[in-house]
Amino acid sequence: RNHLATHLDCELTQKQYSCSHCKMKFKHRQNLLRHEVVHTGAKPFVCKQCNKTFPTATNQKRHERIHKGQKLTYAYACTVCRKCFQNYSNMCRHRRLAHWREKKFLCLVCYRDFHDKDSLLEHQDT
Repeated sequence: RNHLATHLDCELTQKQYSCSHCKMKFKHRQNLLRHEVVHTGAKPFVCKQCNKTFPTATNQKRHERIHKGQKLTYAYACTVCRKCFQNYSNMCRHRRLAHWREKKFLCLVCYRDFHDKDSLLEHQDT
């Protein structure tokens, strides 16, 4: 089958694989299995050099770079706290979870921003 047909099938398919530990659902069984590691604590992927275990193959491969002397690159910095990440999606996830509320209230004197109007007003009173 070609890629487009597979993609369309995925888009039209309902999320039929449910996690038995939480309410998350997945279109693909493999994604469910990868997610369930969060609940089970299983670490089936083993470093060939030092036997350290990992929950995903991606984590194992990232770790194994250390033994090869390869440095990890952290090209994406959070615009709020400057914490760095290897990929854009991890940085976005961090920003959403760590800095979940947008700062919509701006002090026009010092340009500091605040999550809510009360905090801005308190700031302006000082």
